[in-house]
Formats: sequence, structure tokens, C-alpha cells
Amino acid sequence: MDDDQYRKVLNAAFRFISIRPRSRSEISAYLTKKSTNETVKKAVLERLTELGYASDTEFARWWSRSRRSAKPYGRRVIAMELRRKGVAREVSEQILSEAVGPDTESERELAARAAAKHLPKLRSQSLREIRNKLYALLYRRGFDTETAVAAIDELLGKDYNT
Repeated sequence: MDDDQYRKVLNAAFRFISIRPRSRSEISAYLTKKSTNETVKKAVLERLTELGYASDTEFARWWSRSRRSAKPYGRRVIAMELRRKGVAREVSEQILSEAVGPDTESERELAARAAAKHLPKLRSQSLREIRNKLYALLYRRGFDTETAVAAIDELLGKDYNT
């Protein structure tokens, strides 16, 4: 293996992961584009793993946290996104089950926060239309039916005394 090529590909990988954390699969695909030498690719991936930069568990934890904080998404959408990024189903399920705890918002709280942000735009519509649109929004965001209905009932119960 050529040391110069190894260093070049390793530096390219560091630039790639400096933008944001990446899954092992994303890094591997990037390295495939950068180097046709499979030995160099494997050596760089191994080195990144040793240093802790190619960890699907840490990537999934970061992805879940960022998706839940900025624009609340439910477990279903986050799990689908993680699978699309090459994270194993077991890892994503483990991380998503960790995401529920005393220090984190529950799924219902996340759904209520997402619906509350959207509610002012719907004020001029009937209660039925509001419920339907909020339900559709929460479903698209990956919340299950039970969670969406509970969040909407809680939110509209405060505003409409229904």
C-alpha cells in the first residue's frame, strides 16, 4: 500500500467527516469515490474506526438528537432515515429506545410541539379541518396514530375546550 495515497485518502475522509458526523456506510461510499484501491479504503476505514470517527452508534445518536431538536420527527421517520444512511436496524432501534428517558422529551411531547408550531396557520379553519391537517402533519413527521391523536387532543383541548 502506498503511504502517500493512504495519507491523501485519510485527509479527504477527515474533510468529509468534518462537515458533519457520518455513518460508516456514508464514509465507505465516499472513500470508494476517492480511491479505487480497496486496500487503502479498508485501511482508512479501520483507522477512522480506531479513532472513533466511523461509529454507526454515535452517528445514529447524533442524527436522532438533531432530528428531534430542530424540527420534531417521530421514531418511524428517524429510523427510516438511519436505514437510508446505512445504519443497521438493531443500532437504530437501540438508539431510538435510548432517546426516551427522563431528560428527553417523550414522543407525545415532540408531536405536541410540532403541532403547536403549525396551529397558528390553521386558526381560520374548522375544528375538523384543523384536526385532519395536524394529524396529516404528524403522520408525515413519523408519529404513530396513538401519539398523534393524544398530542392533538391535548393541544386542542387547551385551545378549544373540546
